[in-house]
Amino acid sequence: MNVATHFPRLGMPRLTRKHLVMLTIGSVLLVGIASAGTTGDEFKELYDNAKDWANGYLGRVIAMLSFLLGAGWSAAKQNMMPVIFGLILAIIISIGPALLEKVLSAVV
Repeated sequence: MNVATHFPRLGMPRLTRKHLVMLTIGSVLLVGIASAGTTGDEFKELYDNAKDWANGYLGRVIAMLSFLLGAGWSAAKQNMMPVIFGLILAIIISIGPALLEKVLSAVV
């Protein structure tokens, strides 16, 4: 009794030229992704500017306004969810830039 005749899908799949081409293209793309974190200084000024805004008074104002807007909305609707959402948004705005910088600069 030949198992391959009764159960043709249990055998190993054949490696065709199409599979080899897809494997090669995937390998080349993964190498490009791995070196994507090592860039030049083209966007450093923009990144520093956005980071300074988020960590400075602009970020604090946005965080405070989101909390106050949530508190006002909660008072109007007499529901606690908007103030909780505003508080969570304020926390994310305040710790988000530092967290993103640590995640994006992590070395694998």
